[in-house]
Amino acid sequence: MRLARETKRGVVDQQVLLETRNQLKASTASRDAAKATILKARAELLSKKASLAKAKVDVDVARADLGVAQSEARRLEAWVGYLKLPAPFDGVIMARNANTGDFVLPTTGDPTADSRAPHLAPGAQAAPIYVVDRLDVVRVFVDVPESDADYVDEGSRASVLIRAYRDDEIKASVTRTSWGLNVTSRTLRAEIDLRNPDAAIRPGMYAYGKVVIERPGVRALPLEALVYSGDRTFCWMDENGRAMRTEIETGVSDGDWIEVTHRRRHDSWTQMDGSEKVIVGDLSVLTDGAPVRVAPATGKAKVASTPGEYDKEITSSEDDAAWDKLHVAPADGSDIGAAPGADQPAASRDGPRP
Repeated sequence: MRLARETKRGVVDQQVLLETRNQLKASTASRDAAKATILKARAELLSKKASLAKAKVDVDVARADLGVAQSEARRLEAWVGYLKLPAPFDGVIMARNANTGDFVLPTTGDPTADSRAPHLAPGAQAAPIYVVDRLDVVRVFVDVPESDADYVDEGSRASVLIRAYRDDEIKASVTRTSWGLNVTSRTLRAEIDLRNPDAAIRPGMYAYGKVVIERPGVRALPLEALVYSGDRTFCWMDENGRAMRTEIETGVSDGDWIEVTHRRRHDSWTQMDGSEKVIVGDLSVLTDGAPVRVAPATGKAKVASTPGEYDKEITSSEDDAAWDKLHVAPADGSDIGAAPGADQPAASRDGPRP
């Protein structure tokens, strides 16, 4: 505006005024063009950000599609895997309960199998398609009673008799135990693994398993010295020249001898100390309190005949530590039974000895 006034006054040339106005319009146009460029750049930035977000979404969608495709591939592989049934170990197929074209299910096997077929699934609803048995090792199960469970552990001596295989016992040892007892049967499960390299022992053969319980140094009596009444065990003892029926507690037995641990005396239990005089022979003629006398016998007495359980042999001598074979006779002089032979120990002056 000032330049226009100066032009009217003749100070500034008219041509200069026009040039100046043209420069202003050019500058204004340049400014507007720069603003438009900025707006365009901003629009392009927003567009590229949107494209980036879209690209990220596309990546996530592609990853999801990949996971779906991998899951589908695994599903198809699982279906294809049903075409083959790999065995978990080398062995022999003992049972086949399906044929080509049969319909089977993963959880129940072949539902059309005979209900009397072996190896039925739980509930007897169906049978497995195949049953494979391992033959290089045969496992024998022995259920040990609760009273003997504490004496059986891994490595305990054992033997197995399989009559269909051979008449001799197979020496073995306990491979493992369940450690805990079965709450129903009150037994300890012991397992014996037998090597079977020639596959001569076949699955399903009937076997007799025996676990040796070793209890050295225990006090024992011959089984014929015991009398049973219900679930209680008694023996006859010589107390001050009279026969007394005494209740006792017993332990392990080898079939001929049995461990004795405590006796009942005056309504209380006391430990057997070896000083007791136990009567053997014809016990049916005895009555509680009947007078008896001790008659000596000669020979030697064996405490037991099973190696590893009771293997100490006692011979008669003048030594008080030896187990002199004695038997008890009534006070009238007639013997209670015959005098025991060399392998039939009767009673001891020092009571039962280990």
